Amino acid sequence: LVPHLRYRGAEGERQQAQRQRIGIGFSRSTIAALRQAMTGVVNRGTGTNVVLDGIQVAAKTGTAQYSSSSAGVDADDLPYAIRDHAWIIGFAPAEAPRIAFTVFIEHGGHGGTTAAPVARRVLETFFGGEASTEPGPVREVVRAATP
Repeated sequence: LVPHLRYRGAEGERQQAQRQRIGIGFSRSTIAALRQAMTGVVNRGTGTNVVLDGIQVAAKTGTAQYSSSSAGVDADDLPYAIRDHAWIIGFAPAEAPRIAFTVFIEHGGHGGTTAAPVARRVLETFFGGEASTEPGPVREVVRAATP
């Protein structure tokens, strides 16, 4: 794992991380199982909105319940203030990751329908809109991540 960029919020705070390899503490078989499960989420599950042509993305979507009132209710039928939070976390390309990402949208509803399309735009910008594993400029990734 080699961190490249950390980004926080609209104020545009960013810093280049030091390039240093760090272990993640999982066996190769565990990593392979996680990769297979996360590519399944993108190819056949709730992460289909993050699919990129020519680049296999691995991801997991999620919905963080904000209020017990939201259980079993469509997010669009709730007042904004009590909608669940939407998120997606992943990496691409799945077999040789060049980028890891997390998108968390407060009161966004469901990860697959709200956070995944945002993650897709970030990935399209990172990869330059082409079926390539070469990243685009870091400033482009930051620009895509801001509202």
